[in-house]
Amino acid sequence: MAEQERVNLQVAPLDVPKHPGNARAFSVLVTQDNPDSGYVENAREGQSVTEADEVAHRRMLFAALQAVAPAPDSSLEHVREEIKRLDKA
Repeated sequence: MAEQERVNLQVAPLDVPKHPGNARAFSVLVTQDNPDSGYVENAREGQSVTEADEVAHRRMLFAALQAVAPAPDSSLEHVREEIKRLDKA
């Protein structure tokens, strides 16, 4: 999907151990017809987030996560190299 540019893939580097993606998985959902919402999950459960201030907080966390990750083209190349490395192992 990333190769077809249907999604933007960004991979946070291992040498940046503190970033919002370490806390727990979350998503920010944006559609044309509905207000933005979010989804937060941990090992036991998931929770929808619809309150505007909570969604805004998730958007801020997502922006911070994007800031530490290389651009999508660089991230995709890193994934390709890692796949080659694993295939040789």
